[in-house]
Amino acid sequence: MVESCALHAVTEPSLIRWFNGLKSKTSVWLYEHGFKEVDKLSPRDLVTIAKANVKEIARQKPEVKLSPGGMEVLAEHVKAMNFKYSKITDAEPEIKTLYRKFVELEQAGKPLPKAAVVEKRTGGMQR
Repeated sequence: MVESCALHAVTEPSLIRWFNGLKSKTSVWLYEHGFKEVDKLSPRDLVTIAKANVKEIARQKPEVKLSPGGMEVLAEHVKAMNFKYSKITDAEPEIKTLYRKFVELEQAGKPLPKAAVVEKRTGGMQR
């Protein structure tokens, strides 16, 4: 039965195949989210669902990432935090704040601050 359906799908015109695939995927998604009667979806229903999805995607903020160079600078700052925190997980809020700050600086075209160079004491007093 599956082979017969697959063979039939291949021989359909591409637009009909696309529409049937879209309807099938939408039906499965709706079924998985609690809608039991999905056999009566019309093309207009699918268009309405698609428009709602496009509007939702447009409302979401695009994810902004730090450049590779920015990540290197951030890594240097994290290394410097090893002396400030006993566990790196304790530094997580500060790391997240630095990340956001660095993204803003990069978007504004400003240079990122260099990490402070901290040397670990090996014993005795240091000057």
